[in-house]
Amino acid sequence: MPPPRRATSCWHEPLDGGAAPAYVARTVRYRCARCHTEFTSDDDLPRCPTCGARSGIEPVHAPSLPMRLFGAVLGVAITLALAGGLASRSLG
Repeated sequence: MPPPRRATSCWHEPLDGGAAPAYVARTVRYRCARCHTEFTSDDDLPRCPTCGARSGIEPVHAPSLPMRLFGAVLGVAITLALAGGLASRSLG
């Protein structure tokens, strides 16, 4: 018979005061909506280090694949337009 499971909270910390889990929660990057400061925190309720705000703190996400592809296509289009304009000026 397997040993009984220990009760844990939603943050995977033992409720009975036992040993901590083998893994550590990763730090999350946040951005303050009030002063636009980016910072890292591993607290449950992060607070902006610059203005002290607790509300309006948003996690920073990496851009999605469609946004990165759109940026790449836009960059190539602008580069080709500039190269074509320079080539037409130099050729007459």
